[in-house]
Amino acid sequence: MASNSKTVYASKGGSFTLKIEATTSNSRLDNGVPKTDVAITATISANGSRFSGQTTHYLYVDWYDNYGRTSWENWKGIGVTSLYGEGYESASTTGSATVTHNASGNLTGHARARWVNGGNSYAPATADIEVSFDLPHIDVYTYIYYDANGGTGAPGTQNKSKNVPITLSTATPSRSSVLAGTRTITYNANNGTLIGPSTDAGYSYTSYTFSKWHTTAAGTGGTDYSPGATFTSDTDTTLYAQWTSSTSAYSPVTLPSAFRQGYTLLGWSTSSSASAADSGKTPGAQWIPDQTRTLYAVWQVQSVTLKICQELYDLIYPVGSIYLTIANVNPQTLFGGTWTQVCQGRALFGEGSVNTVYNVNGTSTTYTNTYAADTNYAAGLPNIVGTGHYADNNGDWSGALYNVGSASYIGDGSASGTRIGLDANRNRSIYGASNTVQPNAYAVYVWKRTA
Repeated sequence: MASNSKTVYASKGGSFTLKIEATTSNSRLDNGVPKTDVAITATISANGSRFSGQTTHYLYVDWYDNYGRTSWENWKGIGVTSLYGEGYESASTTGSATVTHNASGNLTGHARARWVNGGNSYAPATADIEVSFDLPHIDVYTYIYYDANGGTGAPGTQNKSKNVPITLSTATPSRSSVLAGTRTITYNANNGTLIGPSTDAGYSYTSYTFSKWHTTAAGTGGTDYSPGATFTSDTDTTLYAQWTSSTSAYSPVTLPSAFRQGYTLLGWSTSSSASAADSGKTPGAQWIPDQTRTLYAVWQVQSVTLKICQELYDLIYPVGSIYLTIANVNPQTLFGGTWTQVCQGRALFGEGSVNTVYNVNGTSTTYTNTYAADTNYAAGLPNIVGTGHYADNNGDWSGALYNVGSASYIGDGSASGTRIGLDANRNRSIYGASNTVQPNAYAVYVWKRTA
């Protein structure tokens, strides 16, 4: 209950108390409109004085609530009392009203009372009094929220008046497809040149279709709702979009072309040594990758080119030709014909004769060596020579022989003499340069065409 009072005075003296009280009850929601009953009582007490005189006096009450009734209404209020005669020490008037309000408005009501003197100077002068009273909070609406649950474009929030059914929004959200998998294809031209990209990929996507609304995000343990359905609950509720999903097949790749001089591209294979293309893997074909993998070009030698090339190879490498390479590959795979590896561990010499002049003890000697083609020769070195003599403690040496020095004993120790040394390197520097017969060399594979 809210109350207010004030003291008022008559012109002939005497004090009087003007009081107003407001009591609220029965707050409720009436067809979606919040309402509260209010009882208003106005009282004027003489405080021992009298309302003297044969005059009619009036006591009014009035109210407003800032919502349904937003201002005073010229004392067309809810209670009127008239007083006539003498000797009254108090008088009162009461009234009741139903106040309308809402949850978001000003939750305060206002009441007032007015004392109107009928014209007697012994009664109080005309006076007004007001009081404010609180209105209880009453929720007017239930709120329905929409959650796209992984999608976009959910409807906006709906306000539902309590106790009044509402139709749910017919708008539905959408959800973008997502990449489910990638299968990458790498193209190997297999000694050719690619015409197009070296890699490509097939893609699989998961797409989503809206199916319904549900009161839980997981779609279980709650209530399903369809767009446009009737909603009756008076509890704030979030509705979550539910989706059905499907995963697409992998998208195809377009198999590229490739070029290789003298060859025709048959297609592509998962094997690097295939002689025929795999089924469905021809150049330009649409092929759905079965997994991430490498495809190899499959080549076929062009028949005319093969004939021309073979004739050219026969001209360049006739029977009896020597082919040198550092790759361990039989030339038959390159040029045809029959080839035999030769000269393993041997050096190549040019066919013909060669004259070599050696100077021994001041005498020049010419040696002639003849080398026939397609013949193996054993290793050999020229002879090592030298001369020397010793007499009267003096020596004369040449070639590979030299004087080591005096010796105390010779043989059984019965005589002294001179030590004689032999060092072939003193005669020719080639000796001692290796621990085997080894010329300067570079090792290669040597092949001879035999047919």
